[in-house]
Amino acid sequence: MKNKVIITLMIIFLSSISAYSQHYYWYKGNKINLDVDSTRINVTTAMNVDLTRLLREFEAIQEVKQLQKTDNNTLLFSVKLSSADQYNHIINHLKSNEEVVGISPYYGRDSNSIGTSPFFCIQLYKEDDYELLLEFTLQNNLKIMEQVPYMPTWYILTTVDSKINSTEASNIAFESGLFADVDPAFMFKISYNCANPPIDDSDFTKQWGLHNSTTGYDINVCPVWNLGITGAGVRIAIVDYGVDKTHSDLSNNIDPLSYNTHTNSSPSIFLSGKNHGTLVAGIIGAARNSSQIVGVAYNAKLISISDTSSVNNLNATVLLASGISWAYKSISTGGGGADIINNSWTLLPETYNYINAPMLEAAIDNALMFGRNGKGCVVVFSSGNRNCSTVDYPARYNNDIIAVGGIKKNGQRWDDPTTTTPCYGNGSNYGTDIDIVAPCVEIYSIYNGGTSNYVYAPGTSWAAPHMSGVAALILQKNPYLTQKQVKKIIEQTARKLPGYTYDYNNPVRPNGGWNNEVGYGLVNAHEAIKKVDCYVTGIQPPPPTTFKKVECDVIEVQNATVPSNTTLELKATDRVIINPGFAVQSGASFIIR
Repeated sequence: MKNKVIITLMIIFLSSISAYSQHYYWYKGNKINLDVDSTRINVTTAMNVDLTRLLREFEAIQEVKQLQKTDNNTLLFSVKLSSADQYNHIINHLKSNEEVVGISPYYGRDSNSIGTSPFFCIQLYKEDDYELLLEFTLQNNLKIMEQVPYMPTWYILTTVDSKINSTEASNIAFESGLFADVDPAFMFKISYNCANPPIDDSDFTKQWGLHNSTTGYDINVCPVWNLGITGAGVRIAIVDYGVDKTHSDLSNNIDPLSYNTHTNSSPSIFLSGKNHGTLVAGIIGAARNSSQIVGVAYNAKLISISDTSSVNNLNATVLLASGISWAYKSISTGGGGADIINNSWTLLPETYNYINAPMLEAAIDNALMFGRNGKGCVVVFSSGNRNCSTVDYPARYNNDIIAVGGIKKNGQRWDDPTTTTPCYGNGSNYGTDIDIVAPCVEIYSIYNGGTSNYVYAPGTSWAAPHMSGVAALILQKNPYLTQKQVKKIIEQTARKLPGYTYDYNNPVRPNGGWNNEVGYGLVNAHEAIKKVDCYVTGIQPPPPTTFKKVECDVIEVQNATVPSNTTLELKATDRVIINPGFAVQSGASFIIR
């Protein structure tokens, strides 16, 4: 059997060279054709090579920029051409030079093209298939770089010194039928959805998203705090640049666990001047300590996951996938044990809509499915800041993701008043994948690594943490809810905003009136908390309570137990839905009226 496998791989390798000019990749079993951008290439060389000298004879060379020193002791350069006329000539010239160990194409058009590198990823069917992977790499002159942290069936490989690029290598791997999945590791850029804001002073009255005394369009959180619900016991991972864990408004709420995606270790890092993650953290969980601001869930624990891939985007999606995977894994298995994962970022180029990142998608899927001991992590993404009628990737990828757009103080979608042209100017992305909106303009939060600096900032990056904070309040009220139930509660209780027409008969939007600009409407913390009781899960009534009465239009019961010597009474004006996993212990009373 071993010999048969080797023969098959040799045939695949030989045939791949003849298919070198075919540009496509495989995504979920579908062959996706790619357009080559003939004005850009990435070039991998041996160390200390002057690539500018090697290309001096070509007039079309516009820019040669070193991107980074890679993990296998080579250099990666980006080469930009003023025209496509000399593209093939330059490619052939580079191939003939022994100092050049890899040529990686760009795919797409103009400023929206996306690069590749010598790296790509393969997923094994099972963890003990490593020997099969090793045989494959030997036959195809590839090298295994490392196993992806917290994703044990995924491996990073390199094409350095081989005859093929990473996209072709991933195609060979997929077409062999030997592996579960592949990821060409397109070099996405990460957009953190914010402007570079000025510094200002602060106090609670400036946080209109929490309490809007002017127009009333806020997330309605004050009544929830008055109920004693503040996010206590809920853990929120922030996948971002990193959080300033020493800030006086955050330090008491920082979880002792953190993760640096670049080193696969703790602690996370905080880079001077990279304040995005700290702003996000302030919105979610700044302490209520008589200082300048207060977070939506001011007693929740914040888990910092630092990723600086936007500074250098080689393998960006690999690092993001690893960070999300660490976040959802249980603490007992070395993970972060997060309940909620906030992602105030999107991937660029957004307009190249058929480029995907399978490994990142796998991490998101796993978090939604396996996080919180099978109940699923609540995964929140911002919708994007391009004023487009399409939600950015990966917020639009999975229907269980909560895709959050943004509104202004007047309750209207954040848009660019100077234009009606889609994808032009600044504004909250919208469209068929938008779920909910939250405040995103003139948002006041923590700015830098000091102890007293705060700032106003616009962007859907700030809408997402408002949503994550509300999710934390919901999970404090009932930690047994699944992520699907949390999302459903949020959508069912959203506040309808004026000036928009809502569709109540959309079969793919069953949780109330929905609009393609603002989704189900503005997240409403107080109404969401009241709705939580309509989902009967866990021990009901919870100890030490011995009697509980639930009154709702519709009551859903799932994975719930009524313990001995207690009474649970349900009164629904519409119906009671009893799903699997419901039990009434001996000596308990269960009443439906």
